[in-house]
Parts: sequence; C-alpha cells; structure tokens
Amino acid sequence: MKVVCPQCKTLLNVPEQFPQVRCPKCQSVFAVAAANQAPAAAVKEGGAKIGLIIGIIAGVLVLLIAVGSALLLPAISQARERARRINCAANLKMIGVALRQYSLDCNDRYPDKNVFQILKTNDYLSDDGAFICPSSQKPYVALCQGFREDSAIADMPAVICNGHKGQFINVLYGAGYVSGHLIDPKISGSYESIIKFLIKGLKDDKNVTPYKEMVLRRARELDER
Repeated sequence: MKVVCPQCKTLLNVPEQFPQVRCPKCQSVFAVAAANQAPAAAVKEGGAKIGLIIGIIAGVLVLLIAVGSALLLPAISQARERARRINCAANLKMIGVALRQYSLDCNDRYPDKNVFQILKTNDYLSDDGAFICPSSQKPYVALCQGFREDSAIADMPAVICNGHKGQFINVLYGAGYVSGHLIDPKISGSYESIIKFLIKGLKDDKNVTPYKEMVLRRARELDER
C-alpha cells in the first residue's frame, strides 16, 4: 500500500496490516490511516477550489455574453429595419410598374378607385405581400386615384407606406421612383400633414395644382376614417 509521509511528503510502500510506520527519510512515526486520509482531503480541497474557479469563469462569461448582447441588439434591430425599408421600397417600385402597365392599357389613366384590388384582379400585380409594408405590416396607401399619365404627376406622391420606426416613410411618386423621408413626429399622425410636407416644393400651375388638390382631398378622407 502506498502512503505519503506527513512530514517530508515522501511516498512510501508499506504493508496494509501495519497501523504505524517510520519514515526512513525523516525518521518520523505516523499512523498509516491518517496518512491515507491526508491525500484524499487534499484532493477534495483541490476539487472544491477548481469548482469555485470554474464557477467564477462561467459567471464572467455569462456577464460578458449579456453585455455583448445588450450592445449588439440595437445594431441588429437597426440592420433589420434597414432591410425592411429596402423591401418596402422594392414593393413600391413593383406597384409603380403595375400602375404604369395598367395606364398603358387604359388610355393613360390610373384606376379611379380600389387601386390595389384592381391591380390584383387584373393580374398586374398578384402578390398580396407586395401591398403590405414589411415594417408596419399595414397596407400601403394609394393617393393616385384619377391620375393620368403625364408630366404633371412626376413628383406627385402616388402611394405611401404607413411608416417605419424612426418616423421614416417610403413614397412612390408618379414618375415611378421611390424616395424615403424622415417625418417630423408632430405631423406623422395626419395624412394631410404628411402630404403637405411631401408636396410643399411643387409649383402651382394649371397642370400640377389639380393633382395637389386631388391628393390632399384623398388624405383628408383617410384622416376622417
């Protein structure tokens, strides 16, 4: 049986039946049973220390992961919102193409009512998801009822989305291009205020003014609902 001398830590081979033994190196006499318990206690104490160290390391890792997640989540959220804005703009461009195709088939006129339903029913754009803003999950708002295909509608808002986070909206204009705008929170709750903001730079003349009045009238109707 192997035991360790408590004094000089020498490893000794002794018969199992010996209750005591003298260490040949330091000449100390010690009980074999006590010598056997010492290494076990040391191992137990060492295991406890290792467990404590592992627990501390695990706690630090959990803390670091929590802090990292807190720092990364806003960036991830912003990246997702940017992706939704891009998808929203793509939807509006598809609607613009469908409106242009419809006008070519209908004497340069846009639908007088139920714009999206007419585009879907007549297979100009059959994807239901194309008419839903991916951020707000609300249908787009058509302002182009009664438009005619001419230069006067080029910079006139034809379809707008219901808003993204950060008071951002995408707008499809009569010429078929899409532009994003940051909207003042003070006006974001009113379609009429938003349309006035979007058309404030347009000149007033006999061609443009009727369309300005048309989209403003449509906005007032939406606000009254």
